[in-house]
Amino acid sequence: MTYYYCEHEWEAMLTCIYDAWTSRKGQQNIKLCFLPITQYSLFDEYIEVTADSEKALKVIDAINKRISPEFYSQVAYCGMAHDEDALDTVFRVILLGFHFGPSALEMIQYEPVFKCKELHRNYGNEVHHFREFIRFTEIRRRVYVSVIEPKSHVVIPLGEVFSDRMPSE
Repeated sequence: MTYYYCEHEWEAMLTCIYDAWTSRKGQQNIKLCFLPITQYSLFDEYIEVTADSEKALKVIDAINKRISPEFYSQVAYCGMAHDEDALDTVFRVILLGFHFGPSALEMIQYEPVFKCKELHRNYGNEVHHFREFIRFTEIRRRVYVSVIEPKSHVVIPLGEVFSDRMPSE
């Protein structure tokens, strides 16, 4: 088994997916995971992947052109969720998407698709939780601060929500 591992950051994840796909080792022989790896195995190969914006853009373009932009959006939310298997799940769902097209996200009989739906729901719930309960404190004139400790990467969707809610701030 070959393990590709990277940081839990979207560009690094897409680079990891690119490297795993172009390795041509066969999807059943590859597993993608995040740093840190807690338990190494003696006979497995471990390949660390660092973020490469060129490779990440190739993956984004391929998904948007060959599958659909909506598919990319769904997979991106799945990738931002807090789960140790999120990267491998995203990889497997993208492979299904290349094979079946955009309808692959409706094929919940496949475990990666079911897991992706679950991660997407959990991510949405966490964003909703922070959107409803986050409170800001004004520390200086027009500088608002809130301390949060999210499990997932929810700052970007929250930033969009609060920029709409408080446009003059």
